[in-house]
Amino acid sequence: SWIDAQSALEDLGRDLDRYAAALEADPEHLAALQERIAALKALERRFGADLEALIERRDQLRDTLQAGGAAAALVALEQEELLRRQQRDAACQKLTDQRQKAAERLEHDLMQALRPMACPMCALPLSWCRLRPVSMGLKTCSFCFPPTPVSLWPSCGMWPRAVR
Repeated sequence: SWIDAQSALEDLGRDLDRYAAALEADPEHLAALQERIAALKALERRFGADLEALIERRDQLRDTLQAGGAAAALVALEQEELLRRQQRDAACQKLTDQRQKAAERLEHDLMQALRPMACPMCALPLSWCRLRPVSMGLKTCSFCFPPTPVSLWPSCGMWPRAVR
């Protein structure tokens, strides 16, 4: 009754006092929590992601590293690089082959165009130089115009005009 109610209220008061003391008793813990929150907010700004996405990324990185460590990740990256280089080299070879065919067609077409201009001795040899594989191909092509003595030029002077 009245005494039981008063006793229950006193017990509740003591419980609340203990709870309030526990909250105020650890200002260092509060400061640590505030620093942690500030660090998390800085990470959100830095990576442009919310806390949930950052935690998910952390878990992915942790799983990757635990699956074999950084050494395993490095081996996987090196294998990926090797594969990409092989793909690049294959594409470069295809490009080189296409360029070679185009250059040979150009050489043929130029010779066909120059012969009617009384240039039967004209020659446009194709010269290929092997290069290190790059994104633009494996070789370079150049047309060399061999020196032709003036006495072999047609009398009409068409060869010098054709070369200009």
